[in-house]
Amino acid sequence: MIHLATKALVGLLTDLAHTSADTDMHGSGILLHSARGYADPAEPGKTDLLAGTSTTGFHCGHTWVSAAGSLGVMRWALDDVQSVISTFKKKSKGHKEHAVDILRDGDHVTVAEDPKLWGETSMTFQVLPLDDYPRDLWRVMEGHQRVELDTDPMPRTDIGPHALGVLAKVAQRHKAPIELYRYHQRRAVLVQIGDRYRGAVYPQRWDADVALSAGEQPSSDLYPPVLPDPVEA
Repeated sequence: MIHLATKALVGLLTDLAHTSADTDMHGSGILLHSARGYADPAEPGKTDLLAGTSTTGFHCGHTWVSAAGSLGVMRWALDDVQSVISTFKKKSKGHKEHAVDILRDGDHVTVAEDPKLWGETSMTFQVLPLDDYPRDLWRVMEGHQRVELDTDPMPRTDIGPHALGVLAKVAQRHKAPIELYRYHQRRAVLVQIGDRYRGAVYPQRWDADVALSAGEQPSSDLYPPVLPDPVEA
């Protein structure tokens, strides 16, 4: 069993839902597991954590929150994740101390508030199998990639608007800038947002033969205006 603040669980699931593939896709859902680490990187001492990872195949995210207790690896379907968010987000509003328990019984997981303190709201659903979940996501987010490169690094990197939109939503929730670590236009761009969010975004491939300057600098035209000289005071 794991016990944690409801607001923390909702926040973790909200971040990871952005980078979760749909239910019928490879690697869909959110992978959750217990870990030991630094709940607040600025503070000493390790504590229990609930860590999560999700991927769309082109974009992945990883984050964690403080939790008491331990559970093995489990994979939640995106539909169930969204139901947990919508149900318990309302419960956590105005109640900073509101907390829930996550319990595992075979292939089923229950998320429930303490009936003695808060009420009897609970949800039970079946976890997804782990066999087809990608095994290399964490190595990618560490910068280890198997992409064969046949071109030299160039300044240009293309990232899709949806991926940028996802990063903006996570950054707004964390109230932190988006840190991008780019090494080559065909390698994944590593991402950090705040102290608790890591990720990676695969860039869109562009054709280096379009123009000689295609990867060196922007090629669209500029039309600067002719402005009058500033009036001296």
